[in-house]
Amino acid sequence: MVVGGPARVTLALAEELAARGYDVALASGAPEPGEVPDPRTAESALRRWDIPALRRSLAPWQDLRVLHQIRALLASQRPDVVLTAGAKAGALGRVAARLVRPRPRTIHVFHGHVFQGHFGSLPSRVFAMTERSLARITDDMVAICRSVADDLRMFGIDRYARLHTVYIGCELAQFLEVGQGTGALKRELGLDPSAFLAVCPARICHVKAQDVLIEALGIAGDGLDARRFKLAFVGDGENRDALAARARALGVGDRVAFLGYRKDMLAVYADADLVILPSRHEGTPIALMEATAAGRPFLATAVGGVQDMWRAEYGRLVPPENPGALAGALKEIVAAGRPPALPESLRREVVDRFSVRRFTDEMETIIQGALHEP
Repeated sequence: MVVGGPARVTLALAEELAARGYDVALASGAPEPGEVPDPRTAESALRRWDIPALRRSLAPWQDLRVLHQIRALLASQRPDVVLTAGAKAGALGRVAARLVRPRPRTIHVFHGHVFQGHFGSLPSRVFAMTERSLARITDDMVAICRSVADDLRMFGIDRYARLHTVYIGCELAQFLEVGQGTGALKRELGLDPSAFLAVCPARICHVKAQDVLIEALGIAGDGLDARRFKLAFVGDGENRDALAARARALGVGDRVAFLGYRKDMLAVYADADLVILPSRHEGTPIALMEATAAGRPFLATAVGGVQDMWRAEYGRLVPPENPGALAGALKEIVAAGRPPALPESLRREVVDRFSVRRFTDEMETIIQGALHEP
């Protein structure tokens, strides 16, 4: 449960189910180095179990101990349904559910393209084989966008469990409050109010492809003048220092700022002229939901669920891992001046389309179907 889309969506779903009368508890592992725990989790009134030894990295003997801990937890709580998310937690949670009696129904949520971008080709094939085995002990699988569902079908993982496509939801209404902005963030960055500020709100990691964006700035060169343009990375990760070093090597270090994780995202979007997400792979990115709800157009790569949610009015798409295309699009957008804010009707449409209520309605239908299956 670290800062990012999956934790935010999982918590929102759990709290909404609790509000509807379900008895809900949340069990989660520990952050990896460079990750920040999601503060909303600590503030939640849900019953919580921390499993510190549960980590993303493989550690066979430790993972066996974690499996025993999860099995003991399920045996003591006797849940009707176990809903899992994440590769490691999803595997251990479903195996543990199979080992207890009475056996709870199991629902696993795939939050992204787990077979692409995260691992090399051999580990990805092993991962796909593992997921096919796990599907045999899973009642329902949920893909958060059409392209993730297509991945699961391509690898034959849908043969053994019911597969559903459910687009995620989160609380976006607050972003409708975003207006023109006060200029506070631009002042913090030492920018003139008329300067163009682009923000990249994402965890700094290989999949989000901030390295491609740095290369694009290098290609753009003087076409993005440091006095008139700044790119702010909002997020953190172990690749941050390498990104900063590469920006300096390309001579664009003065055009880049690293803001780390920020709680004041309304203020960030208010001062942003453009939101950029150059990902190699994506599920359905919350950052772009927030951007459009805040009225800010985006420049993103045509990958995964980005393509499913995109409309021409929202902004512009370019091919992934193509710094030249990204540089060209960015120069054109900046040269044209600050893009107009999205109209109120489009902003409200995004808020409704990706609402927690709609997401929970669809998930609740799956939960009830699993509970009432003979």
